[in-house]
Amino acid sequence: MNSNRRSGSIYLWVLVAAGLPFLLHAAFSVARSGQLSWLWLAGLTAVAGTLSIKIPLRLHQGHSITVSVVDCFVLLAFIVFDVNTAVLVAAVATLASCLRVALRRPDRYLFNLAQFGLAAWITGSVYQMLRSGPFQASFSWVAQGFLLIAFSAVFFFVLNTGAVAVAIALSRGESIWDFWSRHFPGLCLPEALNLLAALAFLLAVSPERSLSLSIWLVVGAALLLFSNFYSRRWRHTLQVI
Repeated sequence: MNSNRRSGSIYLWVLVAAGLPFLLHAAFSVARSGQLSWLWLAGLTAVAGTLSIKIPLRLHQGHSITVSVVDCFVLLAFIVFDVNTAVLVAAVATLASCLRVALRRPDRYLFNLAQFGLAAWITGSVYQMLRSGPFQASFSWVAQGFLLIAFSAVFFFVLNTGAVAVAIALSRGESIWDFWSRHFPGLCLPEALNLLAALAFLLAVSPERSLSLSIWLVVGAALLLFSNFYSRRWRHTLQVI
């Protein structure tokens, strides 16, 4: 058991060491640019972070999973701004979620910050590569946005849940795949709803939208609320796994 905990601790601090430099670089780059227009998205992300749900794992004492709708706003940051802004939005999302669920251990704060920020940076870099590559000028603005958000959402989901599954599985001496397949497939529907919400918000600012801005905003907000409602119902099932 001690060797398992040591492996989990080593992985945690390796990920912290790998992720925090990207967060610091993003903060420096955005501060140097002097742009403040991203703060509205950061504010929405902080508010959305208050809807985060902490799900204790009864068979894994001391471990829990946090479910939130903030992925939607991190995905929007890729579209509306850039990779560095998305990393900072991810940091805001992490801090808001950790405060909401009253996370007490400083190492967990650092892990969540580093892990979420690193996932945002990797996903954002892939997004930018695809945007300037095979997706460029191949689809309409809305279709391009939908395809890129859909791919980014899946990629981001796998990175986030995979990193958490590795951390807990290593500390418990379990199979990483067994742990992931037992706990995370139930998050696919909330993640899909977050994706649709991001699409609705994208359509709200699209010059090609067929409905008014207010309608798309209401649709996006309703999807996020339903995602949160489903997660709250689903957590009772997960707690007994």
